[in-house]
Amino acid sequence: MTDDEGELPYEKTFVAIPATDREGYYYISAPVKGIKENTIHLYAEYDMALKQPKASSEIFGFSIIRDEFGEVDKIGFSSSSEIRTGWMHCKYDPHFYYEQVIAAWENRSIIDG
Repeated sequence: MTDDEGELPYEKTFVAIPATDREGYYYISAPVKGIKENTIHLYAEYDMALKQPKASSEIFGFSIIRDEFGEVDKIGFSSSSEIRTGWMHCKYDPHFYYEQVIAAWENRSIIDG
């Protein structure tokens, strides 16, 4: 369900409240289904005047945690400072999620024979 260039039609910045574990590793649950992982950008600060995340606060080196269909389920990252609120910018399409589910089931049926 991508456009002619393979791009997903929706793009948005979501407020993300990270949860943390005992080691200080943060997790953000995916806010929507059908996220294209190479479009994910995480930020620790938001510029209210410009109504966009501050590029200087971008968080790099995060990891993708997937569900059983290969869909982005959570994003994990570490930070040297406490983050109470974050922002996640990404491209997505709910139909992309269903494409992944169908592909996963097709692969499972081939493997199961």
